[in-house]
Amino acid sequence: MRPIEGWAVRDKLGVIYYVFGTKHPRETLWVLPKFVPSDEGDRIFRGRGYKKLGSYREAIDWSLRNLSENVRPFNRRGLMVSLPWSSLIEIYSPRRRLIEIIEKGAVYRIEEAAASLAMALSSISGVPIDLFGVSGSILVGLLGRGSDINIVCYPRPGETERIYYAAARLRSMGVTAPVPDERLRAEYRRYGEAYRMSWNIYRSVEERKLLRGIYHGFTYTVKIVRQPFEEPDGRWVRGRIEGMVMDDSLRYLYPSEYKVASLSGLYRVLSYNDIFCEHAMRNERVVVEGWELKDGYERLIVLDHQYGHITFKAGRT
Repeated sequence: MRPIEGWAVRDKLGVIYYVFGTKHPRETLWVLPKFVPSDEGDRIFRGRGYKKLGSYREAIDWSLRNLSENVRPFNRRGLMVSLPWSSLIEIYSPRRRLIEIIEKGAVYRIEEAAASLAMALSSISGVPIDLFGVSGSILVGLLGRGSDINIVCYPRPGETERIYYAAARLRSMGVTAPVPDERLRAEYRRYGEAYRMSWNIYRSVEERKLLRGIYHGFTYTVKIVRQPFEEPDGRWVRGRIEGMVMDDSLRYLYPSEYKVASLSGLYRVLSYNDIFCEHAMRNERVVVEGWELKDGYERLIVLDHQYGHITFKAGRT
């Protein structure tokens, strides 16, 4: 299987990248640098210090300084790194890493918790464990003080809802819990301007999410990847709509999807930004900003890591 969303790779310079999306050119991968060699880094990998690039902006700024020849427009929109296969020396598979933890045993408590959560989702949903994996710092072996559990799923047709309802079952049983206020407040203080919503609305939205929460004391996320997934090609401009969510049935997938009815028509809204997974629900009134497809056959707005938001209007329902 070729690397897609959830996988990671390491190049000849030692830089570790996260793979972005599910469709890639034949000779390159769309990636963003996540861990870069640094004498000031607080994480150690094979005796070498590494620094984590915590945001899209940090990753692109570092890439423009160090890999400018590889920075390209992604789908004619925001910037991404196009990494040649010839520069890679290691590929990290989420599914293979999870099986390794299960079969060989966990070294750290967070690894044990990640494997336990994946097995619980598999058991309740009936989706085979070999379709689940672990991503993030657990995948690449660069755990830090703030590391989270990142579960990624690659379901077959007809299996996505079963995984989501398994997550709902774990929440109803009290096995998982919403992210507590103190952690949410720390996130809100750090990213509040980007969220573009009040603290009370932000908290209420996050508390109802089932694919993000607390498990065995660790913050976790579950990403259910849509395969195969292709978006239409065309000319993109910055767009904005106001309207009501008419269909939220794909809100929990990656990329997440909503149908929003505005005065100018029914829009399909796609988000590659994990923040907006499970974000809005049917009959809620929202404002959507993102990349609008022009000259296409459908009304479409895409949100990515560079640009795009879903905010709520007063009187959300």
